[in-house]
Amino acid sequence: MKSNIKPTGIILAAGGATRMGQPKSLLPLDNTTVISCHINALSTVCAEVIVVLGAHASVVRRSLKAHESAIRILENSKWAVTTQADSLCIALAATDKKRAVLVTPVDTPPASAETLQSLCAAFPNTTVPLSPEGERGHPVMLSPATVSQILTSPMPHGLRPFLADAHTVPVTDTLMHLDFDTPNEWREFLSRWTNRP
Repeated sequence: MKSNIKPTGIILAAGGATRMGQPKSLLPLDNTTVISCHINALSTVCAEVIVVLGAHASVVRRSLKAHESAIRILENSKWAVTTQADSLCIALAATDKKRAVLVTPVDTPPASAETLQSLCAAFPNTTVPLSPEGERGHPVMLSPATVSQILTSPMPHGLRPFLADAHTVPVTDTLMHLDFDTPNEWREFLSRWTNRP
């Protein structure tokens, strides 16, 4: 992807994390936090990174002071009665519509450099990474055309219908299809992350 059309990164971090019992954004990972790891990864390939906050917004916002120059923070004030798709639309409405976007929920493993480069190389297609086992994962690349379609369409089933015919790229990352919603899932992920090749 040419430097003048770098994608916008979007991190969806508005959820209440009720099953986790604490903000998933602030879980400790690699001597920092999950959300900082996502920001650091996306910043290597993105023109800007947008973070959508909701629940725990004030405490998460304070934790991101070191990233102030690299991110734009938006808030989904109705996070308790809306969905992740609504947070995505808040971010998409604020982007440069000529750019593709890389979207990831915060409760997924931070993307590897190889995964990000593979997604960017697939521009201008809407693209989903595939693990070695054929599992779809995150982040996903949304083309400007798909962004326009999302912003003008209802989303009762979230992002999934817009990715049904997406281009796919194989990657070597064996964790990128995971997510962590509960303490047990977090412990399992952390063990696999720590012991990854």
